[in-house]
Formats: sequence, structure tokens, C-alpha cells
Amino acid sequence: MPSQFTVRMVGLSEGSSTGLSRYARSLYQELTRQGVAVGLTEFKNPPIPSFVGKLGFDSAKFFSTFPVALPDSVGNTVTHLTTQNHASAVVFKKVERLVVTVHDLITLCYNHYPEFTTHLKFYDKFFNRLAAHGLKKAGMLIADSEYTRQDIIRHLAYPSDRIKVVYAGVNHQNFRVKEVPPNFYQRYNLREDIPYLLNVGSEDPRKNIRRLLAAFAMVSTELPAVRLLKVGAAEFRHERQSLLDAARQLGISDKVDFFDRVSDTDLAYFYNIATAFVFPSLYEGFGLPALEAMACGIPVICSNATSLPEVVGDAALLFSPTDTVEMATLIKWVLSEPDLQKHLRRLSLEQAALFSWEKTAIETAKIYRQVVELEKEASLKRETHLC
Repeated sequence: MPSQFTVRMVGLSEGSSTGLSRYARSLYQELTRQGVAVGLTEFKNPPIPSFVGKLGFDSAKFFSTFPVALPDSVGNTVTHLTTQNHASAVVFKKVERLVVTVHDLITLCYNHYPEFTTHLKFYDKFFNRLAAHGLKKAGMLIADSEYTRQDIIRHLAYPSDRIKVVYAGVNHQNFRVKEVPPNFYQRYNLREDIPYLLNVGSEDPRKNIRRLLAAFAMVSTELPAVRLLKVGAAEFRHERQSLLDAARQLGISDKVDFFDRVSDTDLAYFYNIATAFVFPSLYEGFGLPALEAMACGIPVICSNATSLPEVVGDAALLFSPTDTVEMATLIKWVLSEPDLQKHLRRLSLEQAALFSWEKTAIETAKIYRQVVELEKEASLKRETHLC
């Protein structure tokens, strides 16, 4: 990394365990380890009258998701917005040497799909439109999959030569095959002699958990000992209750356990106790949980949708996300065949080894350099034109 410029990274939320925050945190740590001069920048929240808070509006949370004010950069600095949502901050502001990571365009361009955006309020949709406009002001966009890159080209008409694919990484120090301590089972009221089917993520409708419950009900009739573990904070409370109601109606309430936010250390243990990991999403910009499961050597069964085939390669069993019978059939096959489990574990480890935060940071640093060079070329052209 040339010493004549630095990087300011925007979007790292301390204490958050969401995929977006984990991406920003892991990238920041690895860039720093590699000697890249990276500083962190906070957004400036606009002044909000005190009575607004009494109406139930969480302004701090809202403007951390959809910022409207980005501090001016100092010196020869590359600004990196680590999620597409934050592009709303640059709609009315000129930012030199701007890089934005686009994880997906779900909320920006898929409002006509009810299962993707049922939780959005009118003001969410307005700021999502602003963010979509802000993305067009970036000098370079980073897409975390080729599928997302093609989505950007299709929906935003952004120049294809300025969209670079840089895959997210996986923390191999934490997410790996390892022994699970007895106190983990005790802490979560789990047992070592029960086969577990695992899912990790939120209750966002696009995660397709309702169909997973339906498929698991089919599995349970033939394999009654299996339990389904759903790990992930209930960011959509109304949807969590809806899923609990669905489990009760399917007669599987006593075989499904929901766990909210867990530490990364415990998350790795959840992966390690699972006989199989199932990921039925309708849409994923990348699909980090599937990759983390693979890094722990777990057989993965996931939907043949959006970016997932690109990430899991030939190491997972794929099904149509709307076909619950196909999903159930693959789950029963994996749970019933030890030899297949062994084969998929080997493939999982090989696939996960292709992804690392070290690679992500190296490729991201190259893009920083490209943005600086593009800005220099543009500046030289302007000077030549004036002459």
C-alpha cells in the first residue's frame, strides 16, 4: 500500500454481531495487520427534537443504518463505506476516492418481492432509494459475489469495469473443526447423543425459515430423534412469533429450539455439534453462515439460489428453495448416510479453505490503489482540458 494516502473505513459497529458488522470488523483487522493505514470514521447524526424519541422512533439506530452526514475527509484519503446502505450519506455530498462494498441489492431494488421487504416502512424505502443513487457516485464498487456484481449491472446501470468482485472471508481460527466442551451442552440444554440440524440467521422472510419448518416436519416423521436448532437474533419479532406458531401447527414445537444472539466462540460450537447445516434462503448476496459451517467441516444443504451455488461450489447439496419436499429428501438422505456425511465433510473443508480474510484484505487494498489512480487520471485530464 503506497504511503501517500490513507483509508478511512466507515460502517464498523462495535458490539454488533450482524453479518455486515462482522464483515467490516474482520476486514479492518486484517487490513491493519497487513500494515494498511486504516482509520475509523463515525457518521454525524442530525439534530432530532427530543419529543421524537417519545413517539417510539429510535433515531440513533435509524441513522446508523441510513446515515445522512459524512464528515469531510482530510488529505489524500480513500473513503470506504462497508455497506451499500450507507451510500445515502453521499447523495448530496461529493466524496473523492470513494469505495462502497455492496453485499446485496435486496432492499434497494427488490421492493416488488413481498417476501424480501415486508418488514420495511415507508421511510426505509425512501432512504433505500437515496442509497441506490449514492452508489452511483462511487469511484469503485466492491461486490462480494459475481451474482451481486451482475445485480448491480442489471439494476443500477453502473459501469461494469468499476465493479470488482471480492469475496468475504472466514475466520479459520474460530470456525474450524474442534472439540466441544461439556459446559457448552449444559449452557444451552443440549445433549451429545442427539443428531442436530442447524440453521443460522435471522427471521427475515427471505431466509425462508417457514419452508424449512415444513420440510423438517416431514423429516421428523421418519427420523423422530433429530432436533432443529435455529441460531440468530430475532431482529423481526413478529416473524419469530409467526414461526413459533407455524412450528406448533406442524406439531414440531418440542423438536425446534430457537437461540438468540450468541458469541462467535459459541457459534463455532453450534456448527461443530451439528450433523448437517441447512440454509434455505431465497436470496443471499454471499451467504457467510454456509461458509462458516463448511469451515467447521459440517455437511451443508442449501438452496440453489442467487449467490449460494457460487460460494459453496460442488461441496454442498442444492435444492430449489420453494420445494419443501426436495429439501426434506436431501436432509433425510444426509442424516441417514454416515458415508455421505464423511464425503461432504471433506468437501466442505476443501471449499472453505479457498476463502480467507487475508485474501479479502489483499484484494480490497488493490482496489484502494486503483481508485487513487483513477482519481489522478481524472485530475490530469481536467488540468489538460483547462490548458
